[in-house]
Amino acid sequence: MAAGVYHWRMDQGATEVQPFQYAPGGVPENLTGWTARMMIRANVADASPLLSLTSPSGGIVITAATGAVTVTVTAAQTAALSAGVHVYDLELVAPDGRVIKMIRGTVTVRAEVTR
Repeated sequence: MAAGVYHWRMDQGATEVQPFQYAPGGVPENLTGWTARMMIRANVADASPLLSLTSPSGGIVITAATGAVTVTVTAAQTAALSAGVHVYDLELVAPDGRVIKMIRGTVTVRAEVTR
């Protein structure tokens, strides 16, 4: 199954909360025992990410029974991102080690005026 595409807009210096749901075939997957990871990079070829988030305590929360995956980027983290268009993807890791690319796309960071 190919990853979904979502183009995300973030405001520099603001907390951003983005909920996703893993529901292949329209049916929410029970994500008990799964973990998630996400990286934002300036471009796909960059060696170092601008931001890296993980579950369970690194900015990504999984609500197992409903297949919900909520990504929270703190105000400090968005302030550290340069304004412009970047790329990201969000992967799920099953208890058996399978990796599923859940969503991918661009992150447009809009410059902060009040700082």
